Amino acid sequence: MLTQAFKHQQVIADTVCKKPSVLGTSVALLCECGTGKTRIILDIIERRGFTTTLILCPAYVVDTWINEILKHTTFAFHLFRGTVVQKMERFVNFCMDTGPRILICSYESYVRWAEILEPKKFEMVVADEASIFSGYGKTVRLALRKFRNIKNKAIMTGTIIAEKYQDVFTPFYFLDGGRTFGDSYFYFLKNYFTEDFKGGWEVTDWGRKTIQQKLKYNPYIFTLSKKECLDLPPKIYQAYYYRMSKDQTKLDREIVKNWEAKIFNEDGELVTFEEFSYSIQILQKRMQICSNFMYIENGDNKKTIYRIPGKNQKLAVVQDFIKENRDEGIIIVYQYKAEEEILKEAGFKIFESHKDIKSFPGILACQIDKIKMGVDGFQDVANIAIFFSNKLSLKDRIQCEDRLHRSGQKKSVVIVDFICNGAYDAQIYYILKEKKKPLLELYNAYTESNRFDRLRIS
Repeated sequence: MLTQAFKHQQVIADTVCKKPSVLGTSVALLCECGTGKTRIILDIIERRGFTTTLILCPAYVVDTWINEILKHTTFAFHLFRGTVVQKMERFVNFCMDTGPRILICSYESYVRWAEILEPKKFEMVVADEASIFSGYGKTVRLALRKFRNIKNKAIMTGTIIAEKYQDVFTPFYFLDGGRTFGDSYFYFLKNYFTEDFKGGWEVTDWGRKTIQQKLKYNPYIFTLSKKECLDLPPKIYQAYYYRMSKDQTKLDREIVKNWEAKIFNEDGELVTFEEFSYSIQILQKRMQICSNFMYIENGDNKKTIYRIPGKNQKLAVVQDFIKENRDEGIIIVYQYKAEEEILKEAGFKIFESHKDIKSFPGILACQIDKIKMGVDGFQDVANIAIFFSNKLSLKDRIQCEDRLHRSGQKKSVVIVDFICNGAYDAQIYYILKEKKKPLLELYNAYTESNRFDRLRIS
């Protein structure tokens, strides 16, 4: 390796590699974002001497893998993307190449080209951001059957539950061929879940406890939290509540209407209408009970600040917050194109490329899909993230937060949400909080027996 690994990365790599190679190398890195999962996998690949490796990952982290490979190794890598002819040429070049080499393929390409990417061509298969498996449903589960007999496999994710408890099935089906949760997704649902009146599946109390127990004593799992392996300053959450003007409320309702009609999100995942209809019902009720005052919430303490004047309430609140924190580096995270125009008119610099980080202006507005794409360097210039708006994806939210709270950060990281009760951004905020509960519950369950400080190298 070209670089020196951190102690926690060395410990996990040593623990995995000390097992006899004939038993295979199966590992689940269910670690927080920013702990160096990619570096650990590359170390294992080199120390095990694998010559052909397949990396499956979302399209938006392909560039991150390229940067990590160039930074830490001397491996040759091939990108399985482009036109049909280009993909075939690159796959042929990969097969004819000699020495340690890696083929990087997005999940979208893998689903379409699963018949070409035969298991016998690879000694090691790695699934990055494994929780995204659930977005492709039966299609990807059937395609992954071919890897059941490969001994060397790894899954990586900081959010093993991206949406619901059902998300744990496919990653572990890929990893151990069904030994953890069985071979059938249908029977997995029947055993651990119950069907609700909306046609969805809710985990039962028995199912929740059983899933936690199976993961708690799973020998493949390694967990890392930044708190126990990196000397990082704390991450602080703040929520500011405000009231919108009538004009802004009307615009907000139009956004909700468009949001309801949106069937697919940016990752190509089908978004259920149940979530939309439930959110709209709650939104209509809360539209009538907006507060006249803005207040800041810190734990159980709520402090009233002042009455909000003006028409564009959210922008006025953000600008006032920035004035009070003008000495800090600030990233404004937004989701919608209309919000980008509002921020641009207000004089904020819009993030376009990595060059904007090098010439950081003090305040930078960044679209949520761009900041989650593994762009490194935000932690060196900023320590406050203002979420002007959110997505429904918990995975994207966590990745955005960890662009600032990772190795290299010197200051306390402040995560700020501006919320108007009854508006669409409030609904997404509350949905994300609910989605985070099962993830934290499951993470706390399996970290009891897989904590970093309990790993020992003989």
